[in-house]
Amino acid sequence: MLSTCEVYLDNVEVEESDMVGEEGMGFLNVMYNFEMERLINAARSTGFAECAFEDAARYANQRIAFGKPIGHNQMIQEKLALMAIKIDNMRNMVLKVAWQADSASVTAHQRGAGKTVLRTYRNGSH
Repeated sequence: MLSTCEVYLDNVEVEESDMVGEEGMGFLNVMYNFEMERLINAARSTGFAECAFEDAARYANQRIAFGKPIGHNQMIQEKLALMAIKIDNMRNMVLKVAWQADSASVTAHQRGAGKTVLRTYRNGSH
């Protein structure tokens, strides 16, 4: 894991040709990049959830208990179905926010809703 730390630059002059972006816009550029990172992390989390679902479904069909795969039990089928529903919700939320970000129409409310949905599913509290 990479470490992070604060960096202070005091009385530093940068030539105009070496500047990244426009003068005075650094904070807004950083905030925009944070928004894109959140979207990327949400997409990554959705991919992890899909992989976990595939592993769980494969295990349910391979694990034999009482002479049949545990995937034949109604409770296991329900758990897998709920996982699939949550993954579909996550994917749809990510795609919607990505589309809105691409068209520059995403609102803070929608970003917050996306983070809440993904965090809730990740923590297993929904």
